[in-house]
Amino acid sequence: MNAPAESINRRMAKGAGWSVISRLIVRSLGFISTLILARLLVPEDFGLVVVATTCVGIIEVMGEFGLDTVLITRQDASKSVYDTAWTLQVLRGAVLFLLVFLGSEYLASLFDDVRLVAVLNWLALGALVQGFANIGIVEFRKELLLHKELIFQVIQKLASFFITLIFAYYWRNYWALVAGILTGHVIGLLLSYRMVTYRPSFDLSEWKSIFHFSKWLVIINILNYVSNRSDNLIIGSAVGAKWVGLYGVANEVASLPTTELIYPIQRALFPGFSKIASDLDELRRTYLATFSLVVMLAAPLGIGIALVADPMVKVILGDKWLLAIPLLEILAISGAFRVMGASAGSVMYALARVKTVTMIAGVSTITRVILLVWWTHLDGAEGAAWAILATTIFSLIISLSVLAKMLNLPLFFAISSLWRTVISLIVMIYMVSAIDHILIFTDSFRDLVTQLTLKILLGAVTYIALHFLFWVLVGKPNSAEKRILELFFSVKKETITK
Repeated sequence: MNAPAESINRRMAKGAGWSVISRLIVRSLGFISTLILARLLVPEDFGLVVVATTCVGIIEVMGEFGLDTVLITRQDASKSVYDTAWTLQVLRGAVLFLLVFLGSEYLASLFDDVRLVAVLNWLALGALVQGFANIGIVEFRKELLLHKELIFQVIQKLASFFITLIFAYYWRNYWALVAGILTGHVIGLLLSYRMVTYRPSFDLSEWKSIFHFSKWLVIINILNYVSNRSDNLIIGSAVGAKWVGLYGVANEVASLPTTELIYPIQRALFPGFSKIASDLDELRRTYLATFSLVVMLAAPLGIGIALVADPMVKVILGDKWLLAIPLLEILAISGAFRVMGASAGSVMYALARVKTVTMIAGVSTITRVILLVWWTHLDGAEGAAWAILATTIFSLIISLSVLAKMLNLPLFFAISSLWRTVISLIVMIYMVSAIDHILIFTDSFRDLVTQLTLKILLGAVTYIALHFLFWVLVGKPNSAEKRILELFFSVKKETITK
């Protein structure tokens, strides 16, 4: 490996570390907020806001040009390119505001809920504010300065966190959630100009060059959004806001250890992959190393959530949310599969295979929507969860098959890379499930906490011990286990030195 590649890999690793820390802090705050709000509000409050934000998001994504992706990909982008990107962002925010404001009554009528009108109007105002944010903050990702992004996101989330909780305590309704969202947009706007020296100005001189690349990104973003958020609208129209709330909170809990771990890693990997895209051998090695490490860390977390869903919901959410238990079990397993394809898209973007990503997204989205409509009307929100799981596995198979061809990898490279993880997971599932057959627990809070704690500890010890035992038995290869140990001892050494 040459020196520049080593430097980029180190920066990618460091950037991924900062991004994971940032995302974990932000999502942990969101998770804590959800736990508290679950005691103060009812599922219908969550469902109403989820439906509103999804409606706004669908309109917003139609004008999502992937401006940050364009700026990251164009390493030598001039100020006029940045100015044009910012101008397009402002115009998108203004158009979104008008469309949502003018269409709020019609959207509310689709879900037969007049409360949506006011909620949509306020969310539209938030989108307008967000459009004026300084696009220069993309430099945090472009140059892998993700410690700055950590500061930006944490301050923004803290402000939203406290406002939401304060208003929820006094108002006890969905307006607390809306107030928190608006606060986040305003703080984000102010921080974007405080933390970046770049000052935008109105300019459309580079719009053609931006659209040349972003035309596919618009389609991809629409497809991804429909794929990821259509479940909320379909559930809302089929069984109502209450079930959207139950489903949304279950998805929030399920995604915390999996998707929310992988998303920040992706944000750090894409700029790094872009810098080594011309060296296919190095890109292949970096992807395989990332793939095995990500799955090794995230898969047991997703499966683990599914295994402890029953006591977890009863302990942290309460009796109002018992109907979310089967949803959480299914969605957590879906998250475990989702992580396996997490970095595939980043590699394809780095190789400028945007059309390929579009085709994959199109097939996956059409399949998901069809299954969602059918399964939701057949079995409600639980049917929607099963549809998500089925289509996640389907999309994973397509993505990995296409990527294997791009990088000249064996078709079943995932199986050969993950056998230690798979065996360790199977044994972990058996051990954790056995607790319920060996010990007897009541529904008292004390027994539920004991059951939850025992399952988490036994699952973690079993998985970690087996994984590293297999690694030792095969001769301690230069694999994910070794990188984790090196990172652990490096952090430990720095801590002792300080």
